[in-house]
Amino acid sequence: MKSSEYTIKYIGLKNGSHTFEYRIGKKFFDQYEYTQAVDGEFDIEVVLLKSHSMLQLDFTVNGNVNFPCDLCLENVNLPIKNTGVSLIRFGDKTNNFDEEIRVYGPEVFEVDLVPYFNEYIQLAIPSRIVHEDTDDCNQVVISKLNDIRATEDQETDPRWDKLKDL
Repeated sequence: MKSSEYTIKYIGLKNGSHTFEYRIGKKFFDQYEYTQAVDGEFDIEVVLLKSHSMLQLDFTVNGNVNFPCDLCLENVNLPIKNTGVSLIRFGDKTNNFDEEIRVYGPEVFEVDLVPYFNEYIQLAIPSRIVHEDTDDCNQVVISKLNDIRATEDQETDPRWDKLKDL
């Protein structure tokens, strides 16, 4: 896999709408060290709207990702869906300091989609990953967690007990 697989050469495209479809998986994320390790398969549709002064990129990400459950550490297969829009304006010189609108100078003739793919997938992954139903969790681990919680509730620091009397 080369980065060129995930670029769109817009210089030869006519003004209007152009649709591109990509399928990426774990190998995609393994190649780019700045990404969180993701084990999943994703279908990404990119609709590029080209005008004489700018590009609008509409992204639609659909797929599934496997992560360990935060409770039981068994794998959870999560559906991932995300959409986003990115704008690229044509200017005198390239400027990527603004996250909302990038500016491409006349020397740039293609869009690298790798950072966009990574961003829209990473942002769709929830911060807490658990099974939808706790019955799907590893019951041995859940039982041990419940035992630990019960013993923690029984053992209190005597200093805190004195504060309760106030």
